Amino acid sequence: MMKKIPLFILLMLFPGTFLFTQTMTPVPVQISEHIENIDGRYYILHTVKPQQTLFSISRAYGVAIEQIRRTSDMPSIQVDEILFIPTSPPPTPTVIATPPPTPEIQEPITQTPQAPQTRRERRQATTVVITEYKVETETEIETDYEYDYTDTARRVFDNPPRSVLNVALMLPLYLGEVDRIRITPTTNRNAIRPFSFIGFYQGAKLAAQKFYCENVEINVHVFDVTEDTNTAVRLINSGRLRGIDIIVGPFFARSFSVMSYFAKQREIFIINPTSIRTEILDDNPFVIKINTSIQNQLQALLNYAAKNSVGQRIFILSNDSLPNEREFSEQARQFFDGIEYRFNNVYFLDISQERFQSLQRNLATQTGNSFIFLSNDDAFVTSILTLTPRRDHIPNTLYSLRRSPRFEVTDPFYLNNLQTHYIEPFFINHNDERVRNFDQLFFRTFQTVPDMWAYRGFDVMSYVFKLLRIGNTNYGNYLESTLHKGFHNYIQLKWTSPYRGLENQQTNILRIQNSVLQKVSN
Repeated sequence: MMKKIPLFILLMLFPGTFLFTQTMTPVPVQISEHIENIDGRYYILHTVKPQQTLFSISRAYGVAIEQIRRTSDMPSIQVDEILFIPTSPPPTPTVIATPPPTPEIQEPITQTPQAPQTRRERRQATTVVITEYKVETETEIETDYEYDYTDTARRVFDNPPRSVLNVALMLPLYLGEVDRIRITPTTNRNAIRPFSFIGFYQGAKLAAQKFYCENVEINVHVFDVTEDTNTAVRLINSGRLRGIDIIVGPFFARSFSVMSYFAKQREIFIINPTSIRTEILDDNPFVIKINTSIQNQLQALLNYAAKNSVGQRIFILSNDSLPNEREFSEQARQFFDGIEYRFNNVYFLDISQERFQSLQRNLATQTGNSFIFLSNDDAFVTSILTLTPRRDHIPNTLYSLRRSPRFEVTDPFYLNNLQTHYIEPFFINHNDERVRNFDQLFFRTFQTVPDMWAYRGFDVMSYVFKLLRIGNTNYGNYLESTLHKGFHNYIQLKWTSPYRGLENQQTNILRIQNSVLQKVSN
C-alpha cells in the first residue's frame, strides 16, 4: 500500500500543474485607443479578451490593478467586460503644413447603381413584438474581429434574407424611480423623470403596430439606459444585446458614447434621434444622426436666402466676438464667395463692433434688403423687426438661424412686414391631415394627446422599420438614397467620409405670413 502512494500523489498533482501552467501563460494585450472624458477624468476603455487577466492588463497599460475601474460585480473579470484604465488627457494634435501631393490622372469610373429587388405583390402584416422592459437571458457575446471601415458599413445588411430582425430601443425610463412617484393636483408631470420620454415609447409602439412588410418578424427590445454610463456598460456586459440588428439610443451623450463604441465593434448601426453634435459621427461609420447639425441648418438657410435674394442687398449679421457666431459668419462668407451666381451687394456686419445706425446707412432704398441673422442677440433682432415699414416696391426679408423669443412678444405686423423666416428642425403642422389622423389614433390608444416626443418616436421608429425592410434585401445601397417623410421633417442620410457616420441633411425653413407659420423648404 505504501508503494502506491507516490504514484497516486503524482497522478493527483499532474492535472493541477497543467492547469496552473495554462493559466499563467502570458496573453498579449492590445492597447485600446478609445479614450473617454468621464467626470473630468480621462479613461481608456479596454474590452477584455479571452484569457486576459487584470495582472496582464495592468502591466500592458502601466497602471496598478487598484487603479482600474470595473463595471461588473463578479469576483473576476469577464470576457467582453469594459474596463476603465486611468490615463492622461490626449495631446492636442499639431498641424504641420505640407505641400499638397501632385494629383494623379485617372480614367473616370462609371458605376451603375443596383436596382432593388422587386417586391412581391402579396404583402402581409408584419408581426411586431415589443418586449416591454423584458430582455433575453443569454450571457455570451461574440468576440471581436477585424474589419475594413471603408465599405463595411455599406454592406452590413447585404446578407441573405432573414425572417426575424431585432431592434434595441434604449430609453431613459428611470424605472428605479417609479415607486417613489407621488402625484398631487399640482404635480408637473413633465418634471417627473420616468414620464419624460414615455411619449417617445408610445410613438414607437404605434409605428410598430402600423408597420407592414413581407414575411418579416421584428422584435423590439426596450432597455432602460439613463445618463449614468453604468447602465450602458452593465447592459453590454450582460450579453442581452446578442443578436441585435440595429440600436436606437441612448439619449444622453456619455451613455451614447459607450454604446456607439460597442456598436462599432459589432458592426451594428446605432441611431441617435436627438443630438446635433457632429463629433458623434467621428471614426464610426455605423452612427446615424437624425437631427441635422447647426452647420447643415445654416447651409440650408443660406441656400434658400440666396435663391430668394437675387438683386437685393444682403446683410450677414453676427457677433464675431463669440466663437460659434464667428464660425457661422465664416461659413456664410465661404458660401457667397463660392456661389455660382455672383452677389455684389453682400455685407458682413459684426454687431459687437458696429452700431445699428451703420446698418441703417447701408440699406437699399430701391431694390430691398435681406437680413441673414446668425446671432443670439435678441435686442438687435428687435431693432431689425421695427426697422422700416415695408413698401410694395421695397421688400425687406429676415432670415434667422433660430426662432427668437422676441417673435412671441412682437406685434405680428412687424413679423409679417419683414417676411420673417427661421430654421426649425422639428416642426409639426397640425393642419396636416396625416397629423390629425395620428392625433386621433394616439388619443384612442393612450387616452392622452401626443407630445413632441411622441411624434419623434413615431418618425424614428418608422424609419428604422423601413430600413430593416430594405435590409432584408439590399440595405447598404439605400442608406443615402432613401428619403423618408416624417411628421417633423424629412430624413435623408449622407456619409461625409468612409470613416464617419451618416447625418440627416434635411431641416425645416418656416415663414411667418399673415401671422401663420408655413413650411417653405426642407
